[in-house]
Amino acid sequence: MTPSSLNFSDDFEGYVIGTRLSALGFLGWGASSSGITIQSNTTYLASARAAQFPAATVLTNSISAVGLSNVWTECALNESNHVVNGTFVEVDTNAVVQLYMNTNRYVVLYNRTSALWEVCSNDIWGVGLAGVYSNGWAHISVNQNYATKKAALFLNGHLVREQIDFINTNQGSFMRFQMKSSESCTSYLDSVAFSTNVPANLTSGPESDLDHDGIPDAVEIAQCGNLQFLPYGSVFKIR
Repeated sequence: MTPSSLNFSDDFEGYVIGTRLSALGFLGWGASSSGITIQSNTTYLASARAAQFPAATVLTNSISAVGLSNVWTECALNESNHVVNGTFVEVDTNAVVQLYMNTNRYVVLYNRTSALWEVCSNDIWGVGLAGVYSNGWAHISVNQNYATKKAALFLNGHLVREQIDFINTNQGSFMRFQMKSSESCTSYLDSVAFSTNVPANLTSGPESDLDHDGIPDAVEIAQCGNLQFLPYGSVFKIR
């Protein structure tokens, strides 16, 4: 498989409104319930159509990425996809990255090193982040490096975490994307993408270069695994 053949995106524009995803077998999509349908996306604006999945349902997509170590996974997720603060979320030990949107509207990420769920209320510098606004969309971008078993998380184009240890370090390639709605809400999913290319939305805008070195953070993550920054002032190295 070549990197270009992995490029995939689905804004669900090719589906008929009202289509039940559980009945479809193309594009890798599967659903746990026929209640998961394509809806006109007028209330929550990401694109014209989105997948709506009711409480306690699961939407998955499987795509083969064998032999490709550096993969980007993206999606637009409505803020209503949350669990109540303090509710136990079971860790999927087969996953490489697992996260959810909490009622405080922050992304909560499972940290394998501490074996704890980590509320991402600040970025990699410790600077506080605003929660995703009510009834708004969170654009989540995750870089998975299967060679180093590390990941990085971007929220709305802003680098939130880097060098995230894979939950399951035995996973050697991308296999599945899965989204589960909580027990108490209906959620919306849109703009799902898998690619080996750095997402274009992460290379422009005021938050694309947090270390101010002239290189977009996402490019540094893809090439180096983390931000390669120098301290303030002039630094010379001669070898």
